[in-house]
Amino acid sequence: MYQKVKTFIRTHVIRSILIGLVIVFAGNWAYGKMTSTAGVTKYTIGHVERGTISSSISGSGQVSVSQNLGVKPKATGDVTSVLVKKGQSVTAGTPLLQIDARDAAKTVRDAQLSLQSAVLSLEKLQKPAETLSLLQAQNSYAQARRDLTTLKAPPDALALLQAANAVTQAEQSKVTADSDLSKAYDDAYTSASNVFADSPDIMSSLNSMFFDKTIDGYSENFWWYANQLTNDNDGVKKYQTAFNTSYDAAKKDLPIAQDLFKSINRNSPQADIENVVQKAKSMVSEVSDSVKNAKSYVTYVEANMKDNDRIVPAIITTNKNSLDTYASSIDGDLSSISTQSSSLSSKKSAVESAQRSLLEKQQSLEDLKNGADKDALKKSEETVAERKAALEKLTQGADALDIKSAQLTVQERRNSLSDAQEKLSDFSVKAPFDGVVADIPVQKGDSVSNGTAVVTLITTQMVAEIPLNEVDVAQIAVGQKATLSFDAVQDLSISGEVVELDNIGTVSQGVVSYKAKIAFDSQDARIKPSMSVVATVITATKTDVLLVPNSAIKSQGSNYYVEVPATDTGTQSSPVELAAAPTRKSIEIGIQNDESTEIISGLNENDAVVTSTIAATTTTAAPASGGLKIPGLGGNGGGGGGAARALGR
Repeated sequence: MYQKVKTFIRTHVIRSILIGLVIVFAGNWAYGKMTSTAGVTKYTIGHVERGTISSSISGSGQVSVSQNLGVKPKATGDVTSVLVKKGQSVTAGTPLLQIDARDAAKTVRDAQLSLQSAVLSLEKLQKPAETLSLLQAQNSYAQARRDLTTLKAPPDALALLQAANAVTQAEQSKVTADSDLSKAYDDAYTSASNVFADSPDIMSSLNSMFFDKTIDGYSENFWWYANQLTNDNDGVKKYQTAFNTSYDAAKKDLPIAQDLFKSINRNSPQADIENVVQKAKSMVSEVSDSVKNAKSYVTYVEANMKDNDRIVPAIITTNKNSLDTYASSIDGDLSSISTQSSSLSSKKSAVESAQRSLLEKQQSLEDLKNGADKDALKKSEETVAERKAALEKLTQGADALDIKSAQLTVQERRNSLSDAQEKLSDFSVKAPFDGVVADIPVQKGDSVSNGTAVVTLITTQMVAEIPLNEVDVAQIAVGQKATLSFDAVQDLSISGEVVELDNIGTVSQGVVSYKAKIAFDSQDARIKPSMSVVATVITATKTDVLLVPNSAIKSQGSNYYVEVPATDTGTQSSPVELAAAPTRKSIEIGIQNDESTEIISGLNENDAVVTSTIAATTTTAAPASGGLKIPGLGGNGGGGGGAARALGR
């Protein structure tokens, strides 16, 4: 067979070449059809994990050191508090200790009040009398004179008649209020009667319904209901206990309330009737709770029996209907007794108000008949004299000498306030520079003077000065921890703490920067001043939170979402095909770092998410080298392969 093929090729060269080409192209076409990935999108799948995340901000700067000094106070007195500890890092301006400044603070307060008083006096002297002020003073004086004249005049007949009519109206209002209150007590007694007529019958019916043996003839109905739920002991016990508790409470209070009601009648003292009403209100509420809990108990058992395809005895339906009737009756009694109880309170308040009004009207009439009181007359005469003097002073105004004297007083008191404030600040001893408290030779209660060092500050520890842009500095705060690395000592990493931030930025070539000072937690002899340093400040750390890779987070406007597969394919190290396109799921994110993002809401632990999406190009893949050489043709057979491209989402 092989020899025949060889002979055929030698004798039919052209035809053999054509046949070979057909075979090669047919093979390439078949291979392309089998390996083509046109239109197929693949996904890398990850999962939501629980862990710890820290966010940070980095910046580079230089190492520096500061001065050292023994801090001395400017004031003398007793130390009231030491505000720092030995070895504590402080920043410039940090209060170190406080000297007793009570006298100095009082001096400042007194100086402020004195200055305010002097300024007001000067303004009052300098301000000319306005037309409106003069008119008001004139009217005030005239009104005071009219009031005095009215007090001296005998009572007016019309005023006496009006006052007498007011007394008559107040008396009528009092009679009406008394009548309304009497009716309210009568209505309340009727409502209480209804309660004590219905409640005993309902409690007797509940007793028969649950504690007789009418359902199976062997056990009390109360236990028969519970025995129908053999697989739900915990569930039925809740309803059983609720009914039993409320029933026992009502059963205990009912005879006490009945005895109290029997001891009164409609003509009993109002306080006794009111006491019975409150007792009836409390008792009927307990009976209402018993009926409601009984119905809940029966309904729960009935529903469970139906769910388990058990036959529900007709007595259960009968009992439910009876309980509905009891509930309607007792709720009506509860509503009525509650309304009457509120009405009693309202009518009692109305009687008290009417009584007060009557007394006021009677006193007004009596005052009108007796004329003005001597004390009121004397006070009115003094008011006339005061307003006359005020008008005269306003008309005359202040002279130049008074104004000049007031101006000098203002300046003098302003100087006194400035001196007092300066002295007060001396009682707070503050750090003049950043450093570490090396020694505190005084303690609370010690007397100090302005010639003795009270705190020694040193700054042997290095400080990294890092310029930050306005976005980063907004996230930095004094006290945050940092990690420091150095170009000159590549294997060294030192922890530190932010001890100072610039309040005012520096503008250079249109860029605003703020300097942060980071104190070293430990020292290393290899670190020298002016060395370059890179600081990474930890701005936030959260533990036991949900995390996803940053590549899974997508946004649309101000909203964030992830894509989730319809079915979980497990974590895949290489892209996989999905039966259906993933769907979007809205999320709320927290802090982020270079690798992960915190998920606040929208996802649960172990949820699958798409971390990347890869789509193939429409070019089909082909072998890198041909398998058959065609005589007379250069190169290998076969085409070039297409490359997959990653889609950034």
